[in-house]
Amino acid sequence: MNSQQCVIIGIAGASASGKSLIAKTIFEELCRDLGTNQIGVINEDAYYHDQSHLTMEDRVKTNYDHPKALDHQLLASHLTQLKQGEPVSIPCYSYTEHTRI
Repeated sequence: MNSQQCVIIGIAGASASGKSLIAKTIFEELCRDLGTNQIGVINEDAYYHDQSHLTMEDRVKTNYDHPKALDHQLLASHLTQLKQGEPVSIPCYSYTEHTRI
């Protein structure tokens, strides 16, 4: 494999099914085995839609398990950019504010 090639590993599963634990374990193993700092973890939660235009009352009603709660277009764009070796700015989602910050 080319040392400059970007590899993406996707981990899917239901809420609270252990995806984050598996991702953390894979991340730590790859960092240890490859000795590189060019490995990262992107959590899909970061791609919940911006809801700053909604009242807090409406934000808390969002069904976060529904696919439409996520900005998959932005996530796909970011993954494409990463595959092309370009940097991306991962959104930051606030669970207390129920929106991106």
